Amino acid sequence: MRYTSKYHDLIAENRINFAISDLKLSGLLNCPKRSYYELSDLGKKALSELGTDITAKYVHSLPKYVEYQKQRK
Repeated sequence: MRYTSKYHDLIAENRINFAISDLKLSGLLNCPKRSYYELSDLGKKALSELGTDITAKYVHSLPKYVEYQKQRK
């Protein structure tokens, strides 16, 4: 499926890219080199504590993500 915008981006690809970006910005995910991803220590801790219940609300509440948003403004 594609968005109806003028760019016609693929919906699934777009959502995956935003999720990866948010996880990296929040410190839950590391990117040692292009296209390689690994859980950070914080990501491993979150996974052990929350399991699969890691939500966008949780990710957006983490200090690194909040700081990034402040800098962006």
